[in-house]
Amino acid sequence: MFSIIDDAIENIEEKSHEKEEILKAERDTIVNEKMEVEKAKEEAEAKAKDNDADLALMKAEHQKTKLENGKLKADILNLQQTLTKMGEEKMELNNRLSDLSTPAA
Repeated sequence: MFSIIDDAIENIEEKSHEKEEILKAERDTIVNEKMEVEKAKEEAEAKAKDNDADLALMKAEHQKTKLENGKLKADILNLQQTLTKMGEEKMELNNRLSDLSTPAA
């Protein structure tokens, strides 16, 4: 009779040990999955920071291009005004030259 009880206790202990091993394996799996999720999260955050930095750089380059274009437009306008002024001066000089070359009456 004690043999049956001893066998039952031994059987319970074996099953308990097996359950402990299963629980340990499940815990290890959960820990590994958690570490993978943390790693993926860190990688995603790093990528987001890189993307933010790339976006900021693109915005800065765009702003720089806008400023350069504005300066070029101002330079073109100044050149047009200079050419207009030079054209007016040329016409005035041509008129004077024409006046000088016409004999006085």
